[in-house]
Amino acid sequence: ETYIGDLIGCVLVDVAGAEAVTVGEIENVDRSGGAAPLLVVRGARGEVLIPFAKSYLRRIDLEGKRVDMALPEGLVDLNAAGA
Repeated sequence: ETYIGDLIGCVLVDVAGAEAVTVGEIENVDRSGGAAPLLVVRGARGEVLIPFAKSYLRRIDLEGKRVDMALPEGLVDLNAAGA
């Protein structure tokens, strides 16, 4: 069990591919987005919104400030601000 607010400050890593890719740091959580809260992630290309869905979640390491998720291909590009 993890409080969603505990995720703020963690680094989100996409582990779906052959190599893990850092998406960015979780800056906020938007709970008004529907069924799943949206993680507001600050990445190299700006703000990205990632659904915090159990089906994507692989591991949460609060001590290491890391959240591993297996994201569908193209999700980060689709949800990047200004895309």
